[in-house]
Amino acid sequence: MYLAKFSKFRILVLVVLFLAGTFVYTASNRFVDQQRIGDDYHELVHEVDGLRKEKAELETVRDFALTDIFVEQQARLLLGFVRGNETAFVVTGKSN
Repeated sequence: MYLAKFSKFRILVLVVLFLAGTFVYTASNRFVDQQRIGDDYHELVHEVDGLRKEKAELETVRDFALTDIFVEQQARLLLGFVRGNETAFVVTGKSN
């Protein structure tokens, strides 16, 4: 009879220890996951800020590229564009 009670007590202790271990394991995993998610969130917020700045810079370049001044400048540089009252000339000389 004493041996049967001791065995039941031992089984009860083992079950309680198993449940406590499971609880601690689950809680620690959730904590680690939350930390990882928080770190990922902060990295993504930083990346989004950088992308917003890059977008603003690209929009500025795009807006300038749509101006008549830029189009005329590129036509003169790349295509040799001259207006009707202008004379085109090329400077030649020794290259250093």
